[in-house]
Amino acid sequence: MREAVGSTFLFKLMIFFIFFFASFLAIAINYSQAFRIKNSIINILEQQEGYNSDAKGRIDTTVNSYGYYRTINCDCNNLDCSDKTGNDLNGKKITDNTHGICIRKQTTNTSSAYYKVTTYVSFNFPIVGNLISLPIVGETKVITNLVED
Repeated sequence: MREAVGSTFLFKLMIFFIFFFASFLAIAINYSQAFRIKNSIINILEQQEGYNSDAKGRIDTTVNSYGYYRTINCDCNNLDCSDKTGNDLNGKKITDNTHGICIRKQTTNTSSAYYKVTTYVSFNFPIVGNLISLPIVGETKVITNLVED
């Protein structure tokens, strides 16, 4: 009887470590995907010298190729927030929340600006739903020759 109880404890311990290892791998893969997409969008914005129709098309193609889809409200989160009347407090919001990517234009002076790109690591489970969304934020270099539509 003693050996049966000991093997049950060992079996529970093995299940716990397998669950822990699988969770760690899932978090690492989700984080690397969000980080890679953020860097790709920053590169596209810098290459296109701003957010224009060409940049929007390339961003949509890139996001679709990675399979990154999140349901995030960019209007108010812990990094960028708008007041209740819709006035932007932290830069001009230029995304439409189609993929869960928030891009904000931050102006430095009349002829230059930079863009703040936010992607999210989210943990969405089938029964529980979305538990938490962690933002990953990056900024472009200051763009002096803005090409916008």
